[in-house]
Amino acid sequence: MAGTFLLAENENTLNRAQGLVRAVLSGAETYFEPLRSIDTTAHVEVLRDALMQFRNPTIRNWAALERAFQRERGREANEEEVRRWRAMAGDALRQAETKLSLAREAEAAMAHAVERYGRSRDPYDLAEVQRWTEAAERCRREAREFRETAEDLRQRT
Repeated sequence: MAGTFLLAENENTLNRAQGLVRAVLSGAETYFEPLRSIDTTAHVEVLRDALMQFRNPTIRNWAALERAFQRERGREANEEEVRRWRAMAGDALRQAETKLSLAREAEAAMAHAVERYGRSRDPYDLAEVQRWTEAAERCRREAREFRETAEDLRQRT
């Protein structure tokens, strides 16, 4: 997926520039995605910094973007969708808590394995330390992903 940034000081200038881009890209064999405009006035400095450094700006609030596209299509979320998203967000938060609990248990097991390895210097005990370390890191990463999912779902409402 590729993108082009079209920045303008006001909506009239943006609309005119979009028209020019459409005119340039028109033709019998031309196909392109609809042009979408997003109000980024709240993030001007972040965008300016990213573009000045020739890197893509990172959009963290995908839910807001999705809402904007839904509005563009004339479709707002109904009450049932909002309830479903809230329930899914709650489920994701519970899963995040479960993963954090598992991470703490893995870290405790890792600490015991470190003590055993300190006494024995047995390679098996060292491998056990490594397995518990990886398990704890994986659970923490999954917990973070569940929290991000929950936040995204909450922002849809």
